[in-house]
Amino acid sequence: KFKDFKGKGVYHCHILTHEDTGMMQNFLIT
Repeated sequence: KFKDFKGKGVYHCHILTHEDTGMMQNFLIT
């Protein structure tokens, strides 16, 4: 846990064909 972290981050699948089909997304921690 990062209690003091705010900003943009990315989560994604490490299987390249999954990344190519959209299993990758940005998120914003406020």
